[in-house]
Amino acid sequence: MEESGVRKALELQFRNFARSFAPPGEEPPRPNLLKLEHTFDVCSLMDEIVRGEPDFEPEQHFTAYLCALFHDVSRFEQYRDFRTFRDDRSFDHGKRSAEIFLRDFSIPGLSPEDRHRVAVAVELHNKPKLPDTLDPDILPFARAVRDADKLSIMKLLNRHFKRPLFSQEEAVNLGMPDTPG
Repeated sequence: MEESGVRKALELQFRNFARSFAPPGEEPPRPNLLKLEHTFDVCSLMDEIVRGEPDFEPEQHFTAYLCALFHDVSRFEQYRDFRTFRDDRSFDHGKRSAEIFLRDFSIPGLSPEDRHRVAVAVELHNKPKLPDTLDPDILPFARAVRDADKLSIMKLLNRHFKRPLFSQEEAVNLGMPDTPG
């Protein structure tokens, strides 16, 4: 199967995984739908980053895409169990996302080295600073997924504050009041 077919299959598998956290017979909660939208936006931004970045060879684009696709995979569990996207009130979503990726998703033809690159980049994507000791083979992936994630978050916040996506949804506004200050 060519890469575009693999991507479509993975996206379907990812969507089904996300839907599994909805109450039986119900639509997924709106914050989870927002996380799905965010994930696919991060994937799109990652594609733009790697196409314009000389650090990425064409054969590395798929690995970068996987970093984007799985960077927030634990958010569905986090919202179901804690009704928040705040790590300080639940768990480290980067670490848990890496664990879920390794445990629940097998990618046909993905080398063990690339699987490791994805897991480490996903685990580190939400950290304030990347470790100085990070393997140089992983560093471009970790930087790119962090950048794509932050760009997408900025787009979402900009949209939200122009016209709130959810009125008082603590998981989206992180418990911060929308005041002029």
